[in-house]
Amino acid sequence: EQNNLYFALYDKAVSILNIADYDDSRKLLEGRAKEDARYVLALATETQMGMTINARNLERLLRRLDSLPLAEAAELKQQLEARARKIAPSLVRFTEAGKYEREVYSVEMESQPVRNSKSVSLVEFCENPDERILTALLYSRSDCSYRQVREIVANMNSSELAEIFEQVFKNLCSYHSLPRAFEVASFTFELSMSSSCFAQVKRHRMASIFFGRRASEYVVPPLLLKLNMDDAISEVIRHSNLLSVALDKHLPGLGDYILTNAHRVTLLFKANLRELYHFSRLRSDEHAQWEIRELSEQMDLLLLEKAPLAAAKLMGKHEFQREKDTFTN
Repeated sequence: EQNNLYFALYDKAVSILNIADYDDSRKLLEGRAKEDARYVLALATETQMGMTINARNLERLLRRLDSLPLAEAAELKQQLEARARKIAPSLVRFTEAGKYEREVYSVEMESQPVRNSKSVSLVEFCENPDERILTALLYSRSDCSYRQVREIVANMNSSELAEIFEQVFKNLCSYHSLPRAFEVASFTFELSMSSSCFAQVKRHRMASIFFGRRASEYVVPPLLLKLNMDDAISEVIRHSNLLSVALDKHLPGLGDYILTNAHRVTLLFKANLRELYHFSRLRSDEHAQWEIRELSEQMDLLLLEKAPLAAAKLMGKHEFQREKDTFTN
């Protein structure tokens, strides 16, 4: 049902984009249709990936796979370990899951879950992020103690603070990283998104990501909403949810295989402002996938509320370049 619906949605999406005089090439048009139609495919759909990993992290990965009850995890663990041992037998040694690995992830909360209805919530943040960042920035350029610099910054008025940040951003280009001082301000978001969008979010490895749970709710791309196939989509999702519950009764975690890329996941996403600038440059950009762009833009706005000076240049690459061109002209 999922695969048949995918092809039906894809064909209709291509037709809609053609009628709408989609600006890009045929290849990009078909790519856009595939990207959105893929939301109804199962998470079990086979894929390929490449991985670069050091020996220490490989050991940890093998122990994590060993702690999972799924047959696929056991098979992947065996194949990775067999290949690694041929190359580095003395480095890849501690690969069996012990009591710690098997129990540390099994802690459960007994209370009934209450879902957050928002897609983006800022749940934790440091106080006075603008002053913190500026203190760290000036500390590395002075002979004063940290406490002295912090006192100097605390006594600055808003105009003086803004003037220094203006100097920091003066020659900033979209490909630049911010100074390390921006790492002293950290923010934690609770995010709700489709499994498809999560596949992109988890690529930001400098962030700390704490996966919550998959939900029976789902996300439908705006393009698919134009196809008048809401009933077909909801029916496939309903069947997927029923089968997922039945599979989980046989083996916990097995039910996720039949859920779709549209199914929602919740997670905590913690990162410092320096990394969030990198995230925003990529994900708030006009070329970013529609769902992750919406999340990123909402995160930008929340950060701007808490750090109006330090977060002033949070934006996608396209907007950054447009602002720079306007200023230059």
